[in-house]
Amino acid sequence: MYFDSTLGYGHQIARDERRVEVGSLAELAESEHAIDSFMAYLGAGLELGPRPWIIEPLANLCYTYSKDEGFTEAGAGAASLVVAERDGGVLLSELGLRLGFALDLDGPFLSAELSTFWRHDFGLKSEAITASFVDAQDESFDIAGAPSLGDGVRVEAGLRFGGGDSLSLAIQYGLELRGAYSASGLSASLQYGF
Repeated sequence: MYFDSTLGYGHQIARDERRVEVGSLAELAESEHAIDSFMAYLGAGLELGPRPWIIEPLANLCYTYSKDEGFTEAGAGAASLVVAERDGGVLLSELGLRLGFALDLDGPFLSAELSTFWRHDFGLKSEAITASFVDAQDESFDIAGAPSLGDGVRVEAGLRFGGGDSLSLAIQYGLELRGAYSASGLSASLQYGF
């Protein structure tokens, strides 16, 4: 059995442009603001099965918190917005099973994996965006935050080949389905260790 954990922090600067067209008015509203994000992850798994086979039940929990600073758009006159500071978090858990095969040929190696996970979104409240027009800051309005995507499934398949201790090639495909949301990706990496 193993446990793994990660703590992370990210800081980014968002630069936004919004085209405003009202009647004959056509302007470009621009803004810039900082976003700070914190992440905590805890996972556990248990490798079972006789070598070269891998059967691994696993579970994890991940919390992400983001804080966006408030900002004021410029460039669109009275149509520019003032957006208030906001924050919010996402808590996700996964239960899954990884099946694999690892073949070591005294130097070269080949491994293949197929993983499937049930993902649960705990649906933490997403704070609404509060905004007002720059010339009417006493009359603010709210835009609802993003809704929870609910439960779903994530599937990953990968293949790794290496010519020894220092060189390996990996190809991985991932698919996530949650309600009306879907995402997929294909990645390849070449690694040389020294």
